[in-house]
Amino acid sequence: MNCPRCTAPVRGPFCSHCGLPLGPAAVPPQTPAPHASRKAAWLVIGGVLSLVLLLILGFLAVQYGPRPTRPTDVAVFLEEFEGQGSSLDPFVLVYEDEAEGTVVYASVSVEDDLGGSIPADWKEQFEGVFWALWKYLPGRFDLAVVGTHYSGSYYSRYMGRVTLREEFGPRPSGLDSAPPVHDESKPTEERPGECASAGEWARFCDRAPLMMDTPETLALVRKTCPGTVRLSSLPAPAAVTRWDGLLDRTSAVFMLNVPKEERPDLVFLDHGEDAAEYLSVSCSVRGTRTSETYTRREYESALR
Repeated sequence: MNCPRCTAPVRGPFCSHCGLPLGPAAVPPQTPAPHASRKAAWLVIGGVLSLVLLLILGFLAVQYGPRPTRPTDVAVFLEEFEGQGSSLDPFVLVYEDEAEGTVVYASVSVEDDLGGSIPADWKEQFEGVFWALWKYLPGRFDLAVVGTHYSGSYYSRYMGRVTLREEFGPRPSGLDSAPPVHDESKPTEERPGECASAGEWARFCDRAPLMMDTPETLALVRKTCPGTVRLSSLPAPAAVTRWDGLLDRTSAVFMLNVPKEERPDLVFLDHGEDAAEYLSVSCSVRGTRTSETYTRREYESALR
């Protein structure tokens, strides 16, 4: 390289002959070593493979891992339970509670001896229901409660997963992750969705008709049921039953508490397409039972 001023040879950042600054010396481009390029490529490939593996594991966890018990799972349970020959005839509800997780509540009937005391073996009778829930009810649940009303009093027992495992051993393999059995239908304004057959005329469903989740329905629940005036919304239904054929109606049950030691607070909704009996609201809240039937016009004007 020569100095642009005096043309003398230059080997540094300035001309040693006339002192003209020439800037930093040019640095020849560096060619990365072959092994460094290969290492960087393997790092990229490893990162991509790790991401793919995580996505696959996540997909498998969603598809085949434990999933919460759903109301339609009760159809599977009852089919198995009826084969045990028990006389308790449980009415099973499944719902989510913020503190307890997935709750299964089984209301059973104990024969009332003309106002006498509850049979001494009622706790042992309840154990048969707990055992059947643990062994036959698909999906994962966190708390099981069995209760009954007898001669005006409420009796109940409850067990969490740890206690159930200690009492009855491990769950059958795959029961917590058994795929839900329903028709994948979507709810409409008048009909429920995601239903499973439960006999010749009845279907158990996971989702209620859309008209049950409206401000009008909530207003009628508040109007009918003492103790619900501050209710901001109804929870997800604990049971939805569609009666086809002659009845052509849909019933839904909503749990407002966890009845471990106190009576259950329940709201029942019964809906039909007959305008004269469009929506029936019944409830048992804080020991008070009330009910009312509303026409379609009353439903549509509930907010006025």
